[in-house]
Amino acid sequence: MNKVLIIVLSLVSANVFAEWTKIFEYQTSTFYVDLGSIHKHDDLMQILSLNSDSNGKSSDYTSIATITEYDCHNKTSQIKNLKHYKETMAVGQSISDSNESTYPLLSIIPNAKTIDNLEFEMVCGNNRNN
Repeated sequence: MNKVLIIVLSLVSANVFAEWTKIFEYQTSTFYVDLGSIHKHDDLMQILSLNSDSNGKSSDYTSIATITEYDCHNKTSQIKNLKHYKETMAVGQSISDSNESTYPLLSIIPNAKTIDNLEFEMVCGNNRNN
């Protein structure tokens, strides 16, 4: 129960307290992380990220806020919570919400140029042997 509460509170406060750092841009999408959100949970690391689409005309939502958990030792990741927002930069109330049971555990592929790998390096850079 505490784990769910922490995730919910993290996403609720994301818009108010997040300090977004741009990590990647592709076409109309910009990817951000909140470096201040990085924290250890048990033996895992978590981070809050945001994908914001400046065009916003391709779907019902224009931004996605995600809490992802990384296992630095086993080099895996799993989305713990994901929320879609109608407005850019995760502004306003979320229009959908899904939790970890929806998302599989994924392996981090060494040297792959993906958002997941960028986040893994940020979160686990100095924590791989812990």
